[in-house]
Amino acid sequence: MLLLILLLEIGLVACGDNTATPAATSAQVANTSSSIPDASKFKASLNGSGSSFAGPAFSAWQSAFGRQSPEVLVNYQPLGSGQGRSDFLSRKTDFGASDVQITTEEAQGSKRNLNDIVQIPLMLGAIVLAFDLNGVKELNFTLETVCGIYTSKITSWSDPKLKADNPSVSLPDIQIELVVRADKSGTTEVFTQYLSAICPEFKDKVGVSGLPDWKKLGLNVDAEPQNAGVAGLTSSILGALGYVEQDYAVQRNLPYVALKNQSGKFIKPSTDNISAAASELKDSAGLKLDLTNRAGENVYPIVATTYLLLNREYPDKTKGQAVVSFAQYILGQGQRDVQKYTYIPLPASVLKMAQNKLNLITAEGAFVLK
Repeated sequence: MLLLILLLEIGLVACGDNTATPAATSAQVANTSSSIPDASKFKASLNGSGSSFAGPAFSAWQSAFGRQSPEVLVNYQPLGSGQGRSDFLSRKTDFGASDVQITTEEAQGSKRNLNDIVQIPLMLGAIVLAFDLNGVKELNFTLETVCGIYTSKITSWSDPKLKADNPSVSLPDIQIELVVRADKSGTTEVFTQYLSAICPEFKDKVGVSGLPDWKKLGLNVDAEPQNAGVAGLTSSILGALGYVEQDYAVQRNLPYVALKNQSGKFIKPSTDNISAAASELKDSAGLKLDLTNRAGENVYPIVATTYLLLNREYPDKTKGQAVVSFAQYILGQGQRDVQKYTYIPLPASVLKMAQNKLNLITAEGAFVLK
């Protein structure tokens, strides 16, 4: 695994050191607090919803944690980040998951105090541009090409700019069918953050949004909810192009684009170049990770994390202990579990800070971890 540099401090400032620190090792992810509640000794039911980006990861975590703690039933529904935040803020669920953090304004709109919410990054993953073109398995997109497609300047696969990016590929003269999310989506918000960073027109007319108005740019789109829906529709339309978490493209055997990064290198996501997106990263005390369009020769440009949303106080002791135990599992053994998919573990420094955040959580007025 690529060595990482992670200089984490209070506030957001520029970075300048090139010293690397490793991502979490097996020993480190196993070395969690000795005060973890023993979930095998109590019975609880936990309900959560949110990120479909992290859906495969939560499926793995539910199964593995269930074997370890059979009396704790974890029910997670990958309904999308927007729904997950809404359910959590309205206290319909015990925990949530979102690819973007809850903001102060969003919390206040639900009559919640942001300080009463603990938001913890869980792992890293890539958003890819998956496509369906008969016989075409490899494509390169420059930043200008991506911008052109998502501002309706490029509408056909035979466009000269696409041919210039891919001189050895025989591209058909058919329309590019854009597939997007129909629901309020963290994946979409991260993707539009990337588009806003590389394309001034997109930023001016649409901007960062979990549910953008694509018509503002003259785009005709097909929409489906959740990452699975976008991947499924993309695989069923000749000429389709859709943005999804990498594992959903892999599951559907969909090829995906090599994107040109800031260093001018065409990159497909891998363990090393997803990790490289965390290179030279500085973070606020809130552990809000900005991983899109980062500089670096080997950086994949659209990387995201999913945040676990927890209450700072749980009125029920057993439920509070179960939630913390599940979170500790994710930040321990669970970091290895996700490597069977296309996710990668949190870097060691971020992982430690995430684990420490669980010390804030109380149940029936007492700290769960002591």
